[in-house]
Amino acid sequence: MSEAELRTLDSICMLLGFPLSSQKCKVLSAALYVAKTTLPKGSSRRVFIQDFAAALNRRKVLSNDLVDEFQQLGYRYMEI
Repeated sequence: MSEAELRTLDSICMLLGFPLSSQKCKVLSAALYVAKTTLPKGSSRRVFIQDFAAALNRRKVLSNDLVDEFQQLGYRYMEI
């Protein structure tokens, strides 16, 4: 995994308040990696990030004011 990918994943975990070495951060990183490697480039990946952000928001893991930032970081990760 590249340095840029790791930095972006770290930023996503910190945004959610997950310690970088926590199981939550590792699970989140794994989910994003699977989506990145299995979904075709383009809109499929963007839709995944949007849906994932909405699901995290509904479950009170991601606050309303952080949804846009999460999506931007997710889009960046998917493009690296």
